[in-house]
Amino acid sequence: MNVLQLNIRSVLRHIVHEPLCPHSNQERVSCGFDGMCGFFGREDMIRSLVAAVAMLVTGTATFAGTTNISLAPVPFELQLPSEIAEKLTVEPISGAWAEEVKKWGADAASVVYYHPAEGSRSILMSVYYFPAEKFDAAQNPNEAPPFGREVIRRDGKVFSVAGPQDTIFDAETVDAKNVVASNALIYEPENYTPLK
Repeated sequence: MNVLQLNIRSVLRHIVHEPLCPHSNQERVSCGFDGMCGFFGREDMIRSLVAAVAMLVTGTATFAGTTNISLAPVPFELQLPSEIAEKLTVEPISGAWAEEVKKWGADAASVVYYHPAEGSRSILMSVYYFPAEKFDAAQNPNEAPPFGREVIRRDGKVFSVAGPQDTIFDAETVDAKNVVASNALIYEPENYTPLK
């Protein structure tokens, strides 16, 4: 399965399951989580799907080589195409959201920033590492998951990802294509390596 096939599958999954920002539980919002978190409504997801199909048809999303990115302090590495990985930085989550994450019992949490060719960095995704019982206790079936989607559960721990549902970049730019391609990969367990 190539990057674009994964992307289409991932976008469809988001349209059905995660239309809301997990930081504020509202659609189309700058949630205050250090800028625009990247979570938007279903219409934006459909635009993302159209962009992914266009990339598939035109073959504009080809990548050579991969790079592993440490998600420290979360004990995992993420493997992404090198062209995308070189535009990312990782930092521990800080501020008010860090306090909320700690209150719910997370062992660690990080934010991954995407640095576009022009303009300010934006959040690509947040990652969380919880004891399984604490992660489960934070879930409310009537709300969007507050700490993203569970990606890996093992040895009594849960690794979860809260990623973008769309890009804030113009759909024709390399930055937009990178974010769309990333979205296809960040929810797939096989792209992560545990460091513990």
